[in-house]
Amino acid sequence: MLLTILASLGLSFLLAALIVSYRDFRYVVPFMMQILMYLSPVVYPVSLIPAKYHWLLALNPMTGIIEGYR
Repeated sequence: MLLTILASLGLSFLLAALIVSYRDFRYVVPFMMQILMYLSPVVYPVSLIPAKYHWLLALNPMTGIIEGYR
């Protein structure tokens, strides 16, 4: 649970700094969050994804945390 909190805080601090620096970035953040929600393996297990695409799942930091909950 602590790892989930730290990952979400880190992402939110990064996005907050980007939004302050670039005013138009606040319109991109909801789109990016929706894409990350669909790419996170919440509904499907990682074992359903072919092995050649596991590197793509490794780009999402929540993949390991979600699989740890399983």
